[in-house]
Amino acid sequence: MQAISVYMLAALVLPDVGADKIVDLREHYFAHRPWFFGALISATLFSLAKDLVLYGHLPRPIDTSFHVTFGLAAIVAAITRKEWFHQFLGPALAMSFLVYIALLFARL
Repeated sequence: MQAISVYMLAALVLPDVGADKIVDLREHYFAHRPWFFGALISATLFSLAKDLVLYGHLPRPIDTSFHVTFGLAAIVAAITRKEWFHQFLGPALAMSFLVYIALLFARL
């Protein structure tokens, strides 16, 4: 289910472009915002559920806290239409994702 949610994210992120069609990416983004962030919330929940089913417990606290933070940010993004928030959210989540990966795999 997590892979399906991530696939839906990829399908929603870019519009269908025809040869004669002019596409407004801003309009497309805000039109598909609830569905996109809904799929992101689903991917986050399925990721946590996968660990519960496979291992019987949630992942390490730092991993779980990232999932919760990421999920909460996606909920707020799905609800709000404020452009400044969405302009801030992209770089903020990208940076937090890099920090998450660095902390998660620091032992390698």
